[in-house]
Parts: sequence; structure tokens; C-alpha cells
Amino acid sequence: MFGAGKDLPLRTWQSVYRQLLAAGLIRVDHDAFGALKLEPEARAVFRHEREVRFRKDRPTGRKADKQLSAGAKGARSQLDESDAVLFEALRRKRVDIAKELSIPPYVVFADTTLVGFATLKPTSHDAMLEVSGVGQTKLERYGDAFLDIIRQHDG
Repeated sequence: MFGAGKDLPLRTWQSVYRQLLAAGLIRVDHDAFGALKLEPEARAVFRHEREVRFRKDRPTGRKADKQLSAGAKGARSQLDESDAVLFEALRRKRVDIAKELSIPPYVVFADTTLVGFATLKPTSHDAMLEVSGVGQTKLERYGDAFLDIIRQHDG
């Protein structure tokens, strides 16, 4: 079937390979310069005795960052105009930090945590720890940057 799947993007194929590896259906043969080899369990797939289902990876990049999680959409829709402005400022700060550290924005703080900041407006480290999604480590790493945004907005 030469050429089958050429319409799929590289990221999709990478995801398929990762999932097949995780399922134990293929392995990387380092003696064969990293070639992918079928494992014995893969025979059942070819015989239609075992079904393989793949999860669809989430989108990445700018588009994905602009999307809110379902929980945050609901919570954000409850924000008044002033809180919504603060929420957007907090999101921009989160994106800046994430880019600087080369990590996904949600690793810094989840959308629901930013909604908590926008509504509760904590002004101290202790108050920040009361917001869901804030632990001591994240407080130490990112707390001051977000406190600055909250204070600027409130002042």
C-alpha cells in the first residue's frame, strides 16, 4: 500500500507510533538503527482478532493556547467585565512565562486557576494558596508575577 496515509500530517504519524509503542505492538530495534519492529502481539491486529483504537492528540501551538477548557469557559462566562479584563491580562502573563520556559501554558496555571485569581484577586502569597491549583512550588515559581498583574489591575 505504497503512499497510503500520505494525506496525514507528520504529527499524526508520530502520535500513531507513540501509541503503538505504548500498546506493546511495536518496538524500536536499536541494533537495526532504530527500525520499528512488530511485536508478536501485533499478529492479532492483522488477523482482526484485536482492535486498535487511537486517541486524537490535542491541538498544539497558538490556536490551542487561545482555546479555553470547557470548565474555564463556563467559569469565565460568569466573570463580570472588570474580572474578564484581569483574566485576559493573567492569560497573557501565563503565555509569556510559558514561552520563556518552553512549557505549555497550562503547566504554569490552569485556566480555572486564572479564573480564581480574577474573581478572588489575592494580594498575598497566603491568599494565593487559597486558590485551587496553587501549591507551594507554583507559588514560589510564578506567584509574584501574577500578584503584580493583580495589583496593577486592582490599583
